[in-house]
Amino acid sequence: MSLPEIVHTGYDGSFQRTVLEDGAAKDLSEATAVAIEFFDDPGTAICSFNTTDNAANFDNTLATGIIKFLWTSSTFTAYLASLIATGKFSGRHNARLVIFDASYPDGYVVPEPFVVEFRR
Repeated sequence: MSLPEIVHTGYDGSFQRTVLEDGAAKDLSEATAVAIEFFDDPGTAICSFNTTDNAANFDNTLATGIIKFLWTSSTFTAYLASLIATGKFSGRHNARLVIFDASYPDGYVVPEPFVVEFRR
């Protein structure tokens, strides 16, 4: 398993993932939206971001399959109190990318989940 992506919620930062198909970068230029969901088992999202409602949190090069998630110190402000209250702020969480397009209007979950750790 690869190292987790580290999200320092008090600072600006980013990470990126490349969506692959048959070992090559997948052209996602037909995507109507992209979402990233952070979740714990059994999979209920503890917070999520998408290119429609949270466009400033993405800098994508979709034709090359690159999904780049950006955050600023204010990105997680709405979630922090809830994450801390439920004990879900610290520690590692699963993450997944969801791609929306004409073929998958309800979203296609990219089958390569990854791990993210929130830190202050």
